[in-house]
Amino acid sequence: MRLILLSILTFVFFQSKSQDLCQQPSFAKGEFDLSSTTLCLPQMLTVTDKSLSKNVKYVFNYQGESLEEVKMLATSQITFDYTSLVKKPETFTVVQIGDFNGKVSVACKNLVVRPGNYAIHSYTQCVGSSLVVNIPVHTYNDFDTYEIIVGTTSTMITRSQLPYQTTKNVVLPTQFKVTGNYNDPTKGCSTPVPTTTITSSVLVAGGIDRPFNPNISEVKLQNPQKATITFTGSYHTSNVAAEQYRLYAYPKGTLPTTSNVIISNIVPGKYSVNIPDSTKSYCYFIQREKTGCGFSTEWSAELCTHPLKSVVFSPYQYKLDWTRYPNTMFGMPSNFITNIAISQRIERTENSSIVTPIMLFANIFTYTDNTITCKNKYCYRVKVNTTGQIGFLKFSGQSLSNLVCVDRSNIVAEKPKEVYVSTDFDNKNAVYFDKTPNWPIDINRWVLYKKSNGSFKKIDSLVHPTDFIADKVLASKSEEYRIGYIDKCESVSALSDSVASVFMSYQEPKLLNWKNDNPFSESNIASREIEYLEENANTIKALKPVIGNQHEADFEGYNDQAKIRLKTVSDSNPALVSYSNVVKMEVPTNLVFPNVFTPNNDKFNDFFGLKGKFDNIESYNLQVFNRYGEQVVQLSNPAESWDGSIKGKTAPAGIYFYRISAILKNGESFNKDGILELLR
Repeated sequence: MRLILLSILTFVFFQSKSQDLCQQPSFAKGEFDLSSTTLCLPQMLTVTDKSLSKNVKYVFNYQGESLEEVKMLATSQITFDYTSLVKKPETFTVVQIGDFNGKVSVACKNLVVRPGNYAIHSYTQCVGSSLVVNIPVHTYNDFDTYEIIVGTTSTMITRSQLPYQTTKNVVLPTQFKVTGNYNDPTKGCSTPVPTTTITSSVLVAGGIDRPFNPNISEVKLQNPQKATITFTGSYHTSNVAAEQYRLYAYPKGTLPTTSNVIISNIVPGKYSVNIPDSTKSYCYFIQREKTGCGFSTEWSAELCTHPLKSVVFSPYQYKLDWTRYPNTMFGMPSNFITNIAISQRIERTENSSIVTPIMLFANIFTYTDNTITCKNKYCYRVKVNTTGQIGFLKFSGQSLSNLVCVDRSNIVAEKPKEVYVSTDFDNKNAVYFDKTPNWPIDINRWVLYKKSNGSFKKIDSLVHPTDFIADKVLASKSEEYRIGYIDKCESVSALSDSVASVFMSYQEPKLLNWKNDNPFSESNIASREIEYLEENANTIKALKPVIGNQHEADFEGYNDQAKIRLKTVSDSNPALVSYSNVVKMEVPTNLVFPNVFTPNNDKFNDFFGLKGKFDNIESYNLQVFNRYGEQVVQLSNPAESWDGSIKGKTAPAGIYFYRISAILKNGESFNKDGILELLR
C-alpha cells in the first residue's frame, strides 16, 4: 500500500512540473555552465554563458513560472547567494533565457545547495525524557556514515542502516546534532553543522516550539490552477497507516473531513497540487493519528491560498484585488489554546529589480499602487505571514499569492481613426489623423509607416501633439501609408487602415490620368473635382467635376503654364478633403499665319503677322519677300505685324513670300516658309 501511494505522489509532482519551461521543446536551445552542481554555503554560485543568444538573463530559483513571469524576474547578474534561502539541503533550478535569431532560448540546470554536511533527519520529543530520532532514506542522505550526538553521547551508523530510528533517554535541556560524513573528505562541506538545544516542553506564551511537529511552512500559488505545499514534520520507519501523514485540502470557510484528504502517506517536503476552482481560496493542513511516541492525533495549523485576482491599470496606477485571508483557524475564533496572528505585504519587482515591499494591515484585500512609472514592467505578489499556536504548539507559515506581472508595452492600443493622405503644393504627401484617439493614456509620439516591397516600414515619427506627419520624399507615384502611435506607457497601437495618395499623371497633349485610390481610412469617395490654379499663385481659378479616372485639360486663360490638381471629397460627416499632386503643363505654342490679307483699313484682316499664343517665344524673325525675291519687311517681335506698306508707300497687290524662324522658351525651334497674297 505504501509503494502505491508513493507512486501516486510522484505522478502528481512530475505532472505539474512537465508544463514548465524546462520541459518545453518549442524554445531555441540555450547553454550555460554552473561553477558547481553541489554548492556548500556560504559559497556563491557563478554562471557562465555558453550560448549564442543575445540579452541573456537568469532566474536562480525557478519554480515553474511562465515565460512571461520569467522575463519579469530574470536578472543579468551572473552570481547568486543562496544563504538566505537554505536551512537544509535543497535542489534549485537555474533557468537561462535569451534571444536567438528572434526566438526565445531557454536552458535549465539543477544544483544542490548544502548548509554544511547536514543530514536529513527529525526527532519527536516524547512525554518524559525520551527522544525518538529518525534518519530516512533521502536523496540528500548520500553520506557514508552518520553521527547522532545527543548530550555527551555519540552514535555512529552507516548508510546501509537507513531508514534508521532510535529512542534516546535524555536529560533536558540537551544538545542535539546529526552530521553526515563521506569516506572521501573532499566530497563534503567544510561548514560546520550547528547544534540544536532541545528544551523541556514547558508551556510558554506563544506556544511550545517543536521544530518537527507537522507544520505547513508555505503555500504558494504558482498560478490560479496550481499550488505548491511545503511542510516540515517527523520522518518515520513505521508502515502503520495511523502514523502516516495525510494532506487535507478544502474550500476556505468549511471544515475538513476525511473526504478532503488529497495525499496520504507523505513525508516532509514540497508538493504540487491542483486547484479545483481557481476563483476560490483553499486551505490545507497535515494530520496523523499517532506519533512515534504513541501519542494520539497530531496535526498542523491550516494555511490557505489567497489568489491575486486582478491587477488593473488606470492612468497612472495599478489597482490590486485579492481574496481576503481568513483571520480564524478552522473557522474558530482565537482562544488560549489555538490562535492566529496575520501580517501581509505586497512584494513587487520593477524591471526585474526588487523594490521595497508595501506593508498592509491584515484586513486589507485591495490596494492601489500609485508610485509606478507606467512604462516599466511590474510583478506583484501578496505575501501573508501567519504565526500562532495550535494546541499549545507554536506554528508559523507563509502564503504567497500567484504572481501577476504587468507590462504596458505588451498592451496593444486602439488603432488611430479618421486617417487620410493629401498632397501639398510642393508635391509632398502628408498623412493626417485624429490626434485624440479613444485611448485613456496620453500619447507620446506618432509613427508613420510607408509601404515598400509589399510591407509597411517606419519612415518617420513626431512627438505629440501633432495631427499630421509629412513624407519628405517628393511624390512620383501613388503611395500607401499607415499611422500608429506609442503612448506614455510604451504601449504601441495597432496600425490604422491603409490610405493611398492620389497621383495624377499627364499624357500629352492634354490628357490627365489617375487611379481610383482611396485616400481615406474609414470613408468612401463621395466626389472628385479638377482644380485649375492660377498660373502665378496657388489660388483656385476654376473647378470642374469629374467622373472616372481621366480628364482633358483646358488651357484657356493660361499663357505659359497650366497648374491642375485633383480634389477628392469623402462621404463622411464632416467631409474630409484630399488633394493629388499638382500637375504643371506647358501651354502648347499655337503659331498661325494667314495666306491672304486685305490692308484696306476696314478693320478686318488689315495686317499680316503671327496669330495665336506666342508668349513662350524666346526669339523671333519674320521676313517678307516680293516676287522678285527682294525683302520688303523684317520683324523681330512676334506681337508686331505688316500693315501692307513698303517704306511708307502702299505695296502693290499680288503674291509675296514669307519666311519665319523662332526659338521657344523650352528650347524648341520653329521654322516655316509660306506664300502670301495681298489683295486691294
